[in-house]
Amino acid sequence: MSKGRMTDLANALEADGWILLNPKSIFDVENEVVHWIIEGGNTRTMLHLDFHIFGELGERSDSLVDILYCVVRGTAIKLYFEKRESQKWKQSLSEFVASLK
Repeated sequence: MSKGRMTDLANALEADGWILLNPKSIFDVENEVVHWIIEGGNTRTMLHLDFHIFGELGERSDSLVDILYCVVRGTAIKLYFEKRESQKWKQSLSEFVASLK
């Protein structure tokens, strides 16, 4: 479930000192993208995270279960949505949050 992985990410970001600036809209989909704005607690660095949704066979989708990855806007830093209980997900999540510094 993508909401679970998004919650995992939100918790990992918070634990690392990031503040979610748009908490009421963290599951809102607009044009197949969910958008988060985060700010570094110590540095006040602001980043935009875009969660990209891809339906089957290229069809449009507004379903969170179809999120493929999250990317830091303007960079190549991506977090692919692996199976939530997998070791790969846990490792990728940690690496993604660490790469934001």
